[in-house]
Amino acid sequence: MRVPYGDELHADTSRRWAEARSAGVVHALRWWIVEGSALAAGAALEHVDRGLRRVGVRGRPEDGTLTGDGMMTDLRWLMREVRRNPGFSVSLVLVLSLALGLATAVFSFVDGVLMKPLRYADGDRIVAVWASRPGESVDRVPLTQWDIQRLRERPDVFESVGAFTQQRSAMQLPDRVIEIGFGWITTSIHDVLDVEPVLGRTFLESERGELVALLDHGFWMRQFGGDPEVLGSTIRIAQQPWTIVGVLPPDTPLELPSRGRVPQPTDVWSIMWVEGEDPTAAWMRTVARLAPGVSVEAAAGVAAQIAEEGRRIFPERAEWDFQLDVAPLREDFTAGVSRQLRLVLAGTLVLLLAAVANAGNLMLLQRERRRHRTAVRLAIGASAGRLSVTALMEAALFASVAAALAVPLAGIGLDTLVRWTPADVPRLDAVVFDARAGLFLVLSAVVAAALLAAISIAWTADVPTDDVVRPSRGDGPSWSGSRLVAAEVAFAVPLLIVGALLARSATELAEVDPGFDADGAVAVRLALPN
Repeated sequence: MRVPYGDELHADTSRRWAEARSAGVVHALRWWIVEGSALAAGAALEHVDRGLRRVGVRGRPEDGTLTGDGMMTDLRWLMREVRRNPGFSVSLVLVLSLALGLATAVFSFVDGVLMKPLRYADGDRIVAVWASRPGESVDRVPLTQWDIQRLRERPDVFESVGAFTQQRSAMQLPDRVIEIGFGWITTSIHDVLDVEPVLGRTFLESERGELVALLDHGFWMRQFGGDPEVLGSTIRIAQQPWTIVGVLPPDTPLELPSRGRVPQPTDVWSIMWVEGEDPTAAWMRTVARLAPGVSVEAAAGVAAQIAEEGRRIFPERAEWDFQLDVAPLREDFTAGVSRQLRLVLAGTLVLLLAAVANAGNLMLLQRERRRHRTAVRLAIGASAGRLSVTALMEAALFASVAAALAVPLAGIGLDTLVRWTPADVPRLDAVVFDARAGLFLVLSAVVAAALLAAISIAWTADVPTDDVVRPSRGDGPSWSGSRLVAAEVAFAVPLLIVGALLARSATELAEVDPGFDADGAVAVRLALPN
């Protein structure tokens, strides 16, 4: 259009720009956005058209090849078919969008809890170390001073070793007393986790025996309103004064393993130290950072050697069959829920495949209704390749619309899952709908589109051309269509059975009998001064 109408277009554009500029900054900005969008879209289409002509895709419509004009013709034909059968289109998109939304929500939940890396630098090198006493059927026992000192003697395997313990305590405010989570950590734990305060500093070795405190970022915001002047001030915990020296960052709180696998949020941390080699007082939970190049298996082997040495020196450990267990910190967090969540994810994926199979059945029924029109297209010269591309475009269209609708459904489903999840599930703060969940949704939609397109192409390959003169209305599907429907049903039924069995297994794992009657029982926790 630029050649015959260029001057007129230029004059009209200049006039509208002058009007927008005279109306004010807002109108001028709006003019740039609207005109820029139109210019970008037009330029993109023009470059695509030039590229298609250059590679020879857009040729003569009568040469039997699929041209760019032919693709637009097929797309317009598909839109007419959608308007002609809105019930079919709505049903197919609804089935796919619900399945994609549910699967994406479950994947995002499982990904946040089980698969996302920890928020520490080189988090894969951080491990939790526990003791166990198989002879007494006891696991996840904290370590003693003797155990920690032996680990520290192997810097070639354990680069740094940190210990901690947690409890509940009472904090005195001017007008009331509140219960807080209180923890003790060694100074070396910052070397293990590589976490630096966002305000103030960490503990110093010279502060052993002093009452100094490091605040969690959320606790700092709730109780002190994020006031930076809190540094150096005093708070009273368990009727003793503690001096605040720092505040932890919000994005990397101290995520530490709990003995009962139930997260224990800690509001205030203080310093503790490991002195002596007492082999009896097991109260220090332990994390360690592996040396570069050391695997978890190698660290577990060294821990087994230390445990064997302890059994040889201390007779009671031999009676207990004392062991030391090493596990990646992320796996230690999620060991109590990983099996159930993996089963739920597997069942959801199975149900997603079943939903795609059901959508394929709908696609086959719709194809049977179009059998006469498809035969006419074949008779007037459309090639099998042309019809296959049309089927692919149709499948991609439905899958794209379903994926777009699945985004808000996934968000609603994810919020519901987080809200209904019990408090003993760790890492819930990492459960968000992010780029990983979006990539999963896109890949699932691509797989669904490919399966639907394969079903349609398989059906198209056996359309009888004599339907042009003798439409087979009311005679039921063709022989090939019947085979495809049977295969669809044969594929969907076992998927549904497997999905139901997986859901049942996950339910039974979540309802393990605790061994006592818990109905009507309550737990009371008292935070008393030492």
